[in-house]
Amino acid sequence: MNKAAANESRATPWAVGILLALALFRCWYSTRLDLVPDEAYYWLWAQHLDWAYRDKGPLIAWTLSLTTHLFGDTVFGVRFLAVLLAAGTGWEIYRLARSLYGEAVALRSVLLAAIIPLYAIGAILTTIDSLSVYFWALACNLFLGALRTDRTRDWLAVGIAVGLGVLAKFTNGVQLLCFALFLLVTPDRRRLLVSPKLWSALGAFLVCCLPLLYWNMREGWLEFSAVQSRSGIDHTFHLSLAELWKYLVEESLALSPLFFIGMLVAGVGLLRERASFNARFLLTQFWPLVLLFLFSSLNRAGKANWIAPALVAGIVLSIVFWRGLAQKAKGWKILVVVGCALAFLETFLFHLAPYLPLKHDPAKRAKGWPDFAAHVEQARQARHPDYLIADYYSLGSEMAFYLPDHPTIYTPNGRRGQDQFTLWGAYAPQGKSALFVTDDPEVVPAILGAEFKDCVLVDDFDAKAGGHTVNHFRIYFLSNGKGADASP
Repeated sequence: MNKAAANESRATPWAVGILLALALFRCWYSTRLDLVPDEAYYWLWAQHLDWAYRDKGPLIAWTLSLTTHLFGDTVFGVRFLAVLLAAGTGWEIYRLARSLYGEAVALRSVLLAAIIPLYAIGAILTTIDSLSVYFWALACNLFLGALRTDRTRDWLAVGIAVGLGVLAKFTNGVQLLCFALFLLVTPDRRRLLVSPKLWSALGAFLVCCLPLLYWNMREGWLEFSAVQSRSGIDHTFHLSLAELWKYLVEESLALSPLFFIGMLVAGVGLLRERASFNARFLLTQFWPLVLLFLFSSLNRAGKANWIAPALVAGIVLSIVFWRGLAQKAKGWKILVVVGCALAFLETFLFHLAPYLPLKHDPAKRAKGWPDFAAHVEQARQARHPDYLIADYYSLGSEMAFYLPDHPTIYTPNGRRGQDQFTLWGAYAPQGKSALFVTDDPEVVPAILGAEFKDCVLVDDFDAKAGGHTVNHFRIYFLSNGKGADASP
């Protein structure tokens, strides 16, 4: 065995060791932060299992139900899912790079994925992106496997992987178009576009989507209107370079500026190698999603995490493109090293942020919630309200998770479907009392003023973490003559 072959054979144990070490560290670190509102929201979904939810599929709730059953309704019980999926995604990226370019590129891809800020955050916080990216990466490898074997069961697995991805995040449906585009631009594979086996994959995908169809038929197609509203094109499409610039800045910060620019350059640079099967596959898994959200950001700036699945291919094509340049000139090698160092520094500082009293704290949303809940509980014990009402879903979810008895929380009665809380039931204000919790320094919403005669401010406080103020909240006691004079 020559030296190069020996290095290749050692790459897999190194990759496994790196992924395992990262998983162990993340298991510990994930418990150092409070749940962010979206995590608490998804945990609450797991307490109300259903076929779908207002603007998302059901997979995040189903999987959180499993992990919290194993580890309890704890921060670790929620975050273990993200850690597990991050390790799985790292392995799928390794497999993808290894099958296309060998183990040396594969190992570098694992290392790069570990230091990209967006992926590092996603490896700790449990969101729908954790599932979305994993199933996108898995589907990539299953698709390549199906191309090699052409077995019906392998094509079915492709459809199931994409379908499960859609049950996590609707973005994953774009992957079917990516696969179709690859077949279309690959002459010797074009016949598969009309192959019964590809159609079997589509059939498996559609079967996976049945929960979404059933729920929407039951709820009046609520998801479609919610997603349309979030997209920013619910009325007309307006071109705005300012919105596009805002999106590009946010994306560069989330991915690290040099990596983001370098990945786009690599995506363009590899177009000259589009005759290559490997490059063509990566490009068709990368550009459709990137271009989709670049275009939509001309109307309203997208979120940095929206292109997270495209980074699976983006990481590998970046390694392939920039490795070639670095081998040709020392200047390019220095640029690559600086870009990786900057990404690592950003990720390191993110992990350090919870322990620093920063004025603009990137970890602010993951701090202060136990103190917040302690104030709410104190007001509950003093006033004994019939209902707990949160200003919006974020506060409601944190209250439900951090209050000791995980009580039922409501948001103000209003249009059904304005958030998931309104689908779980409404409160009846007649002859009842409630605590209303808000971070809005202004007045109590008009709908609450109309429902309750009396409104008393019972707490006006700063939620703290580590002795530092994180956010400011107010608690009001609302009643219809019941307990209005009780002392706080």
